[in-house]
Amino acid sequence: MALEPNSFRVALVTGANRGIGLEIARQLAQLGYTALIGSRDEMRGEHAAQALRSEGLDCQFVSLDVTNQASIGSAARLIEEKFGKLDALVNNAAIASPPNGVPSGTASPTTRRSRRSTRSR
Repeated sequence: MALEPNSFRVALVTGANRGIGLEIARQLAQLGYTALIGSRDEMRGEHAAQALRSEGLDCQFVSLDVTNQASIGSAARLIEEKFGKLDALVNNAAIASPPNGVPSGTASPTTRRSRRSTRSR
Protein backbone atom coordinates (compact mmCIF):
# COMPACT_ATOMS: atom_id res chain seq x y z
CA MET A 1 0.00 0.00 0.00
CA ALA A 2 1.33 3.42 -0.96
CA LEU A 3 1.89 6.09 1.66
CA GLU A 4 0.03 9.43 1.71
CA PRO A 5 1.35 11.12 -1.50
CA ASN A 6 1.87 14.61 -0.08
CA SER A 7 3.61 13.57 3.13
CA PHE A 8 6.97 12.71 1.58
CA ARG A 9 9.10 13.06 -1.54
CA VAL A 10 10.72 10.18 -3.41
CA ALA A 11 13.77 10.38 -5.67
CA LEU A 12 15.33 7.59 -7.72
CA VAL A 13 19.02 7.92 -8.58
CA THR A 14 20.30 5.44 -11.16
CA GLY A 15 23.88 4.24 -10.79
CA ALA A 16 23.79 5.31 -7.15
CA ASN A 17 25.86 2.58 -5.55
CA ARG A 18 29.04 4.71 -5.72
CA GLY A 19 30.63 7.96 -6.82
CA ILE A 20 28.54 10.88 -7.99
CA GLY A 21 25.30 8.89 -7.89
CA LEU A 22 25.83 7.97 -4.24
CA GLU A 23 26.57 11.59 -3.36
CA ILE A 24 23.47 12.78 -5.24
CA ALA A 25 21.37 10.26 -3.29
CA ARG A 26 22.97 11.42 -0.02
CA GLN A 27 22.22 15.07 -0.72
CA LEU A 28 18.64 14.38 -1.81
CA ALA A 29 18.08 12.40 1.40
CA GLN A 30 19.57 15.27 3.40
CA LEU A 31 16.95 17.50 1.74
CA GLY A 32 14.21 15.20 3.02
CA TYR A 33 13.67 12.87 0.08
CA THR A 34 13.38 9.13 0.38
CA ALA A 35 16.37 8.33 -1.83
CA LEU A 36 16.11 5.18 -3.90
CA ILE A 37 19.51 3.74 -4.73
CA GLY A 38 19.20 2.33 -8.26
CA SER A 39 21.89 -0.25 -9.01
CA ARG A 40 22.38 -3.35 -11.16
CA ASP A 41 24.49 -4.97 -8.46
CA GLU A 42 22.32 -5.93 -5.49
CA MET A 43 25.19 -6.33 -3.04
CA ARG A 44 26.74 -2.94 -3.88
CA GLY A 45 23.34 -1.23 -3.97
CA GLU A 46 22.32 -2.62 -0.59
CA HIS A 47 25.72 -1.69 0.86
CA ALA A 48 25.34 1.91 -0.41
CA ALA A 49 21.80 2.20 0.96
CA GLN A 50 22.91 0.80 4.32
CA ALA A 51 25.81 3.27 4.47
CA LEU A 52 23.41 6.17 3.98
CA ARG A 53 20.92 4.74 6.48
CA SER A 54 23.78 4.58 9.01
CA GLU A 55 24.02 8.36 8.56
CA GLY A 56 20.36 8.62 9.57
CA LEU A 57 19.12 9.11 6.01
CA ASP A 58 16.03 7.56 4.43
CA CYS A 59 17.45 5.40 1.62
CA GLN A 60 16.41 2.14 0.01
CA PHE A 61 17.94 -0.08 -2.65
CA VAL A 62 16.07 -0.65 -5.91
CA SER A 63 17.35 -3.24 -8.36
CA LEU A 64 17.65 -1.46 -11.69
CA ASP A 65 19.54 -2.06 -14.92
CA VAL A 66 18.75 0.88 -17.21
CA THR A 67 19.72 -1.20 -20.27
CA ASN A 68 17.09 -3.86 -19.53
CA GLN A 69 13.42 -3.06 -20.20
CA ALA A 70 12.18 -5.80 -17.84
CA SER A 71 14.33 -4.40 -15.03
CA ILE A 72 13.01 -0.89 -15.68
CA GLY A 73 9.43 -2.19 -15.58
CA SER A 74 10.03 -4.07 -12.33
CA ALA A 75 11.54 -1.00 -10.69
CA ALA A 76 8.63 1.17 -11.86
CA ARG A 77 6.07 -1.30 -10.49
CA LEU A 78 7.91 -1.53 -7.16
CA ILE A 79 8.02 2.25 -6.80
CA GLU A 80 4.34 2.58 -7.75
CA GLU A 81 3.27 -0.13 -5.30
CA LYS A 82 5.46 1.02 -2.41
CA PHE A 83 5.35 4.81 -2.78
CA GLY A 84 2.61 5.63 -5.27
CA LYS A 85 4.73 8.31 -6.93
CA LEU A 86 8.19 9.43 -7.98
CA ASP A 87 9.04 13.11 -7.48
CA ALA A 88 12.54 13.14 -8.94
CA LEU A 89 14.60 10.97 -11.26
CA VAL A 90 18.34 11.43 -11.63
CA ASN A 91 19.69 9.36 -14.52
CA ASN A 92 23.29 8.90 -13.45
CA ALA A 93 23.83 5.33 -14.66
CA ALA A 94 26.75 4.91 -17.01
CA ILE A 95 26.34 2.77 -20.09
CA ALA A 96 29.66 1.52 -21.42
CA SER A 97 28.62 1.08 -25.03
CA PRO A 98 25.34 1.83 -26.76
CA PRO A 99 23.72 -1.05 -28.67
CA ASN A 100 24.70 0.32 -32.09
CA GLY A 101 28.27 1.11 -30.99
CA VAL A 102 27.94 4.82 -31.77
CA PRO A 103 28.00 7.05 -28.64
CA SER A 104 26.30 9.96 -30.36
CA GLY A 105 25.27 11.34 -33.70
CA THR A 106 28.08 13.91 -33.57
CA ALA A 107 30.90 13.09 -35.94
CA SER A 108 34.38 12.70 -34.42
CA PRO A 109 35.94 15.56 -36.45
CA THR A 110 33.26 17.94 -35.13
CA THR A 111 33.91 16.82 -31.57
CA ARG A 112 37.69 17.26 -31.98
CA ARG A 113 37.26 20.80 -33.41
CA SER A 114 34.97 21.67 -30.53
CA ARG A 115 37.47 20.43 -27.94
CA ARG A 116 40.35 22.35 -29.58
CA SER A 117 38.37 25.60 -29.71
CA THR A 118 37.38 25.21 -26.05
CA ARG A 119 41.00 24.61 -24.95
CA SER A 120 42.31 27.68 -26.79
CA ARG A 121 40.04 30.06 -24.87
